[in-house]
Amino acid sequence: ADNAPQTHVGSVHLDTYLGLLNSNTVLISDEVIDSEFISITYEKSKAEAILEFKTLRKILEGIGICNFVPVQDKREQYDDACNIFALTPNRFVIYDRVPKAIQGLHDFGISGFDRCDGDELVLARGGPHCLTLPIRRTEYKSP
Repeated sequence: ADNAPQTHVGSVHLDTYLGLLNSNTVLISDEVIDSEFISITYEKSKAEAILEFKTLRKILEGIGICNFVPVQDKREQYDDACNIFALTPNRFVIYDRVPKAIQGLHDFGISGFDRCDGDELVLARGGPHCLTLPIRRTEYKSP
């Protein structure tokens, strides 16, 4: 992203800045929602790729995500407030050390989450999403 927030490591995973709560709602850092990213759309009928700059908000709206629960506290965002682990739609695991983000979820009407202290997970500098593996994976078959 051209104007995405600069980090001390130079780049970060997308789940540092947003977490999918259900099919149309994300928990998202207010630092990136209006940042521009390169959007690549492939038009099969023309066999060409279209590159354009779009805000993350427009990209997400283009795939049906229209509800944004903002994380406004930079310290909590850095502490992986958006890095949630989804169990089912509207049911997820979030660190308990992000009380403002948790309050924002309550204010938005979302309360189906489990808090974890993450004392051991945080040692690896990651959140519940990026430090867990899927319970079941679909087998990949090469083309």
